[in-house]
This record gives sequence, C-alpha cells and structure tokens, in this order.
Amino acid sequence: MARTPGEAGRDGANHVVTALLPKILDEMRTNRRLQSFAIILTLFGIVATVVFNHRPEQPPGIDVETPRNVDPGGGHTEEEKPDEKAPPKPDKADEATRIARAVSAAILFQQEGNIQAAIKEWRAVANAVDGTDNELGARAWFSVGYLHGKQSRFPEAIVAYDEAIRLNRGMEEAFINRGNAKYKLGRTEEAIADFSQAIQQNPDYTDAYFNRAQVRFILGYKDEARRDFERARALARAASDEAKADEVSREIERLFGGGDP
Repeated sequence: MARTPGEAGRDGANHVVTALLPKILDEMRTNRRLQSFAIILTLFGIVATVVFNHRPEQPPGIDVETPRNVDPGGGHTEEEKPDEKAPPKPDKADEATRIARAVSAAILFQQEGNIQAAIKEWRAVANAVDGTDNELGARAWFSVGYLHGKQSRFPEAIVAYDEAIRLNRGMEEAFINRGNAKYKLGRTEEAIADFSQAIQQNPDYTDAYFNRAQVRFILGYKDEARRDFERARALARAASDEAKADEVSREIERLFGGGDP
C-alpha cells in the first residue's frame, strides 16, 4: 500500500513572512503621516521574531494627537467647536501595524510549538483583512489549516482550506493540503479531485502528481497511478530535484517492482 501523501505546506515562518510582509508594508505606505513610525515598528517586531527565539515585549502603541484647528486669536475655527468632537477616523497605518504584530506573534508561537496560540493569531489576521485583502486573508487561512492538520484535526483543517480557496482559487498548495486532509478522513475520490485541481492550476506541480498517484494506487487505479508517478519523476528531474526523483523511483519500485522504465 502506498504511503500517506505528503503535505505541500512549509513550516509557517518562511512562506508566510515572504508572502505577507510586502502586503502589510504597502498598506502602511497609504498613510504618509505615520509611515516612518509604522515601518520601523513593524520591522523591529518581525526581526525580533525571526532572530530571537523568545517572545519580545509588546511595544507601546503609537499615539499621534491630531492638531486642533485654532485661529491666531486663540478661538476655535468653525470646523471644530469646543463642545463638538468628530468621531475618530480609522488609521490605516495603525491597523497595518496591528496586523504585522499578529503575523509576528503567529510565527513565534509556531516556532515555540504553541499551535493553539498560533491559530488564534492567524485567525485574527484573517478577520482583520476580511473583505479588504483576499491574498493576505487566504495566506492566513492556509496557515490555520496547516496547523490544524499538524494536530490531526482534519475537519477543521478542511474548513480553513475552504476559506483560503474561496479567497484565492489560484492557491494550488491549499488544494494539495485539503486533498491530504480529505484522504485522511477516507474521502479518497474528493482527495483525487483536489489533487487534480492543483494540477490544473499548475501542470508542473510535482507533489500533486505524486500524491494523486499514491491515492489512485490505493483505489486500484494502477495504470493511472503509474502514469502519475512517471510524470512526478520527470518533473523532479527537469527541476534538478534529484532527492525527489529518487523518492518517486523508490515508490515505483516498491509498488510496481521496478525503477526506471
């Protein structure tokens, strides 16, 4: 019997920092007044997270008081009267800084093995950008699904991957990992459908062919499985990934009694 298909997700720190930080910093740049403060604070938090393996102290919030409109004679202008207060406007730079802190905290919790706390922070990121940044939200939900999968909480992982795919249909790694979760729940045909969707998104996705081959073999579709294994090996070799090509060859030899054709 073929082994359990492998996940496409990488450990959270590397892939999420790379994907999320440019988006966060772009949001900060929309507010020039706090640009310098926000970028410095955000980068400090991320560097502290990646370099040091302990939780940094929470930096104080940035409070910038808006100057009151006062005429030279000391009286208030018509725009602002003494007894009237305008409702505070949401500050995009402050919100981006809060999101960056949540990303930093989530990564740190993952490194420490505090999975539940990391899930909470990723959910906070996803909720904070709901309706405003689908790419960032999809990445956050992907991380939630990945962490649930690490705990073998496969129904919860599938729900999270559903959200990631809803926000970004082009996230092939979410289809791969959702397929793995479905396979582990015995939903094998649905798993194959997810692997096939990942291949449709990216025809050169080695892991998608490899995982689909394993599930197809289990279901008795041996000819289709052999073709998928061969395709996975060819892609690995084309990418100069000899370790992956050797892994596929070993699986072919184990299941079919032969290595290279």
